[in-house]
Amino acid sequence: MNGPVPLHRLAAQAWTAMVGAARADGIAAPLMLPVSGYRSSRRQTQLFEAAKKRYGSVEEARKWVAPPGSSAHQSGRAIDLYLGERNDSANVAKLRR
Repeated sequence: MNGPVPLHRLAAQAWTAMVGAARADGIAAPLMLPVSGYRSSRRQTQLFEAAKKRYGSVEEARKWVAPPGSSAHQSGRAIDLYLGERNDSANVAKLRR
């Protein structure tokens, strides 16, 4: 939520419709605002390398971050949304609520 989040045109249209329906159902901002969209291959590599260090193995890292070349973020067709907590594996239980 630090400014515009780059997205593929169709992802942006889908998000607009989804968030419009959410707002109509009473889900207020900032919930469901995008925090991440398109990522370059370089950025995806950085995130995956950091995840390998954090989780100790490629197998564990893959549970939380897609390897470069396999993330929908690299096409701009994936969106991480703000759900009331920081998007982090440590917050999974809170985010699911």
